[in-house]
Amino acid sequence: MRRKEEAGPIDQAAGARLRAVRNLRNMSQTALGDAIGITFQQIQKYERGTNRMAVSTVHALCKALDCALEDIIPPLDVPAVPVSVDIVAERNALAESVAQIAKIVQSVRRTGAVAVH
Repeated sequence: MRRKEEAGPIDQAAGARLRAVRNLRNMSQTALGDAIGITFQQIQKYERGTNRMAVSTVHALCKALDCALEDIIPPLDVPAVPVSVDIVAERNALAESVAQIAKIVQSVRRTGAVAVH
């Protein structure tokens, strides 16, 4: 019987990215585990890069965290290093800014006037 392949740098980077997104969503390991039907201990192992995540698990995690696969899985053209919380926070801040701009545009189209706050 072949030995199970150990987690490597990509698994560790994915785990760090998972932790960053989970923290950004203010979700506990227990809540995330409950959402996808696994224990908080398993979430800990994923976040530490101790255990590898199956594709189906990553998909379930992304659904539970309402994030894109790219938020968890490091892109191919980027070295497999853990992402800082700041990068994920910046992406979310940018998305929030875009949403606010869209609201302003809708308001201008609807009323013809710009509301200044």
